[in-house]
Amino acid sequence: MKKELLIVLLALAGATGAQAQVAVVAHKTVPVDAIDTRTLLDIYSLEETKWDDGSRIALFDLKGKNDLKQAFYASLGRRPDEMKRVWLRIILSGEGRSPTLLTSTDEVLDKVAATPGAIGYVPLALVTDEVKVIATIQ
Repeated sequence: MKKELLIVLLALAGATGAQAQVAVVAHKTVPVDAIDTRTLLDIYSLEETKWDDGSRIALFDLKGKNDLKQAFYASLGRRPDEMKRVWLRIILSGEGRSPTLLTSTDEVLDKVAATPGAIGYVPLALVTDEVKVIATIQ
């Protein structure tokens, strides 16, 4: 009995410990098909506010603390609290505004699909054909 319980617990630990791939998604009309980490950091640091064609970037992020957010920002070499400080500095200086914070990945997908120029991130497994994937993060 103990051996079977141990096997079940190990299986559950492996299932919950596996990290899902993160997909960076954009509105279908965004004029890029792929984006690199440096450009993503520039966008999420609010240094880049327009796409190459001059259209405004609509930036979406997840509220609160969660593994997906941690993984996304870790791939950019940052922590979410570091990014929040960057956004506050820019907001207080009047130079820009922070990303729109959403409560769920479903909401991110809906907003990105409905907003021209939008970019956000979700688990790769949740991506629909309503958005386009412009990067994946392990």
